[in-house]
Amino acid sequence: MSYMNIKKITNFTNQYLPVVILRFMLDFLEIDATQKEPIYRQIMSSVSSAIEDKQIGLGDQLPSVNEIANKFSLSRDSVFKAFNELRANGILESVPGKGYYVSSVNTSTKHKVFLLFNEMNAFKEEMYYQFMDGLGESGSVDIYYHHSNLKVFETLIKENAGSYTEYVVMPIITERARALLNYLPRRKTYIIDIGLEMFSGEYPFLGQDFENDLYRSLHEGWDLIQKYERIELIIAEEYQFITGIWNGLKKFAEEKEISICLKSSLGNNFLEKKTLYLLADDKCLVDIVERAEAQKLVLGEEIGILSYNETPFKRVISGGISTVSTDFGLMGKTLAEMIIERKYEKIINPFKLIRRKSL
Repeated sequence: MSYMNIKKITNFTNQYLPVVILRFMLDFLEIDATQKEPIYRQIMSSVSSAIEDKQIGLGDQLPSVNEIANKFSLSRDSVFKAFNELRANGILESVPGKGYYVSSVNTSTKHKVFLLFNEMNAFKEEMYYQFMDGLGESGSVDIYYHHSNLKVFETLIKENAGSYTEYVVMPIITERARALLNYLPRRKTYIIDIGLEMFSGEYPFLGQDFENDLYRSLHEGWDLIQKYERIELIIAEEYQFITGIWNGLKKFAEEKEISICLKSSLGNNFLEKKTLYLLADDKCLVDIVERAEAQKLVLGEEIGILSYNETPFKRVISGGISTVSTDFGLMGKTLAEMIIERKYEKIINPFKLIRRKSL
């Protein structure tokens, strides 16, 4: 750690600032050579963030080019380039023979956000509109879709790296996808909805804790669930959160001594009485509702349905479908707040059981 004491400094207008004792730490710089983002951009981002977080202020002197280069084993050219671009942007001023000083604390720029979803559906649409509303006039958003295709994911990440102020990514849960995120600036990349275990230790995270969210919701609804003899989870194998949901269901079933099973689809089987169907996909929901009507089974009595993700049509179909769901609208609002206020946190979005006739 390096400190510099400055008792009097002259700014670029040749006026004297008040006498100060300035202790400046190099530790505010965040340089990660493993990232694909150019080093000079990482330096620029670190300086801007330090100003925004009030770690440094107007008139404060930055460490010298040599000091930064030596501390982080960098090329002096990279440090010069960062300082010169900050000077061109009016953030820094150089004083010959003395060094670089903060000449403006107005680093505010419009947020230009890269938003990468797997796909668009009703609840992601709600998230998107609430995010846009929360961001307001402070920024713009370009939205992309990877459709859970790793090649598409790779192309979108590589083609857009360096073009945005922030990156919001609904990831693919693979080590390759994790490596591809190194093309993006770590403190400017937000992981949303899924990927708690894989990504939350490295990036700001806002999303679901699938295992514990489901476990708590099933306990909350036990007064209605206990009339069923078994719970059948129907979820396609490609769903990336399948492990978390299954683990939450297993933990609940062990405590309540209720039978459970996991299927990728219902197939041609008839619905079984005294069974609660836990569904991750809305297509499967429609199929089961139609089969229940064909078999003349009463929802909420002879069989139960509990569907993932709240949408408007579930309020009215078959008298109301019970859901377990995170609040996607709130997720959008919270995401906007995280970006505007530069919050680099791990936030588990609220999750709840909504009781309706089908349970």
